[in-house]
Amino acid sequence: MLFQKDEKEKSRLSSIREGMEKSAEKIEILAGLRPLNFCWSSRIKELEFQRKLISGTPQVNITDPDAKIMRHKDRSMNPSYKPSYNCQVAVDEKAQIIVAADVVDEENDLHQMESMIQNVKDTMGYKPTIILADAGYFSYDNLKLLQKEGIDAYIPDNFYKAEKRKKQKVQEIFL
Repeated sequence: MLFQKDEKEKSRLSSIREGMEKSAEKIEILAGLRPLNFCWSSRIKELEFQRKLISGTPQVNITDPDAKIMRHKDRSMNPSYKPSYNCQVAVDEKAQIIVAADVVDEENDLHQMESMIQNVKDTMGYKPTIILADAGYFSYDNLKLLQKEGIDAYIPDNFYKAEKRKKQKVQEIFL
């Protein structure tokens, strides 16, 4: 898989880690920061415990542990993976001001519709009457929610092109 390291890489990292530990130990002893009889076993046990806690995650971001590794497409359409957040913003059409915002660690917008409607209700005191959203918000569950709430929505249908292509292929087969 993408984030798994091969055995050679693990061995290389292990030897680097050992060298760094020995160097750090020598520096600390020489600087008088640590007595000669310091034992690494407690620190190693703590690190092993932390590793067990995160063993289910493919990669850990040390500087921002809340950021999730998300897929990004650059202009060349080559995917890259970076620690990221997904920001949501709702803007009032007439006043052109932000009335609700949220930051989540989910890669797509499918599950953000309900929470953003609630954020707008909390901020404005009433629910929106019309929603314009990009195709990332399109799902049948979101359409049901919008219908239940009585909100008109303009969201591109993600499945329209796929269904249209499928019908074209079926027609080509029978022609």
